[in-house]
Amino acid sequence: MESCRRCDAKYRYSLYEQFCSERCHILQEISVSQDYLFHKNQIIAYHNCDWCGDEFALRRGSKANKSFCNDECTRKVRIKKYLFLYDCLQVLRAKGALTPAEVARELTQGFDWRMTPRRLSQKLRRVVPGFIVREQDKLHLLPNCFPLKQRLSET
Repeated sequence: MESCRRCDAKYRYSLYEQFCSERCHILQEISVSQDYLFHKNQIIAYHNCDWCGDEFALRRGSKANKSFCNDECTRKVRIKKYLFLYDCLQVLRAKGALTPAEVARELTQGFDWRMTPRRLSQKLRRVVPGFIVREQDKLHLLPNCFPLKQRLSET
């Protein structure tokens, strides 16, 4: 188990190296001191919903890896049709350009997908094109992938 660089919480796996969650990563980026956070519902930062693009507030007491503005947006992405694509996008957004073997390892380790590099490549060919590009044996996330609602309704 590792300790978070920001809040000292223990965690087993995180997409963000040295941080337990996306919230701690964002707090470190905007350099908010721990003393500043004293109210439970205090707004820490604003974040855009990964599905609809609406802006919502990240609060101190909210979930650490909150990516959606409400439950409806969460349910739209968490269906079987989009779940694999969204998990791949999360890995590439957090880690940057990775080889298929590295993406497969992250998906297996953190998201409970049983994935090999070959199977990953097969699945990526079947999902909606226009999100991930392969250049020089690395997978890159294309800009403007989010919000997903606009991109997925175009296809």
